[in-house]
Amino acid sequence: MKSSLTDSGLSFEKEKLYREHEADANRFNLRCLVVLCIFVIICELLNELRIFIVDLAVMRFATVFGFFFLFLPVLIWLIYDCVFRKWRPASRAQSRENDAFAEDRAERTSITEWSGFKFILLFSAYVGILFICITLSFHAVIILPLPAILAAQYSEYRKLQLWTVLGTVLIVPLSIYCSYFFGLPDQNFFYVLIPAGETLPLKTRVEMTTPYRLLTLMIFYAIPRMMALVAIDGLTIGIVRRNARMLEIQSVMASKVQEEMEERNLMLSHVIDDLAALIETRDIGTGEHVIRTKQYAGMLAREMQKDERYHDQLPDSVIETIENAAPLHDVGKIGVPDKVLNKPGKLDDAEYEIMKSHTVYGREIIEKVINTVNGENYLKEARNMAAYHHERWDGKGYPEGLHGEVIP
Repeated sequence: MKSSLTDSGLSFEKEKLYREHEADANRFNLRCLVVLCIFVIICELLNELRIFIVDLAVMRFATVFGFFFLFLPVLIWLIYDCVFRKWRPASRAQSRENDAFAEDRAERTSITEWSGFKFILLFSAYVGILFICITLSFHAVIILPLPAILAAQYSEYRKLQLWTVLGTVLIVPLSIYCSYFFGLPDQNFFYVLIPAGETLPLKTRVEMTTPYRLLTLMIFYAIPRMMALVAIDGLTIGIVRRNARMLEIQSVMASKVQEEMEERNLMLSHVIDDLAALIETRDIGTGEHVIRTKQYAGMLAREMQKDERYHDQLPDSVIETIENAAPLHDVGKIGVPDKVLNKPGKLDDAEYEIMKSHTVYGREIIEKVINTVNGENYLKEARNMAAYHHERWDGKGYPEGLHGEVIP
């Protein structure tokens, strides 16, 4: 049963690691699309100033639609993350006081953590780039590898790689033939196929089109560009696979670290139990007392967690630390002589002073352990418990007579 729970924990950590990796990739790709949107606006401005010579109406049309599709994922992210998540009513998970994990997830879930968001990103990139390539013809060839680069940010996903290659194969001839029919600028492009072709209307171009011209476009323009871009896609697929291997290695390492931490925590738990047993051999009543104290401390801390005044100070991790530290509160009794520790009657004043010294002994013992193991959090808590568990709110406790909230 314990093994299955451990495996479940490791599986959860692995899933969380992959989810974070994909969310980071989505955020990176969103930034890339924002940059591309800026590129589209700059191209439009240069064309309006007639530095570019694309027909104004065609360029404006392509700019509007190209910008829309490139900006669409960013718009979805803005609407969901900055509006919907902020104003939506609290979920059931948020209303449950003890479900901290569900509350944290409800607060932090972003559209970028949705695995299907990558398909929206890639689809928008392809459509937006198509409009740019049709409008600017060969001048925009530099942005054609972008979808493959976006896809390379994700862990290995065979369908995604296949769609990226197919998309590249389709977008190249589509953009070239559209540029040919709409007469968009590329001097070499038209000099070979249609002299003075840039001034011809679409109807005339269609009438002048022959199988030879279409084949020439494919052989001398589309195929070379497709080969270059498929080669780039191949490189990015290699990057994807490398990312996947690195992520798998990272996942395995995270699993090993978690296993080692669980083993260490189990070992420390045994150490605590052994110390409690050691105390029990000297003080008949103390052995069961340390076990009860651990349970009481956990119960009290969980009740205090429900109070708004202490909720933020007592997350589950702190309560776990308190429970782990509680059994060590009386470890200093090891230094108290047997005749005092096990005296059946009431202690006299001198004996009582000796008994009170167990708080000082406990602090010294645990401080030595802290120095040895580099100071675990629960040991620091245990040191305070050992030293100050007999202090009183009114200041009449020992060993230092602390009062109120001055007590750790």
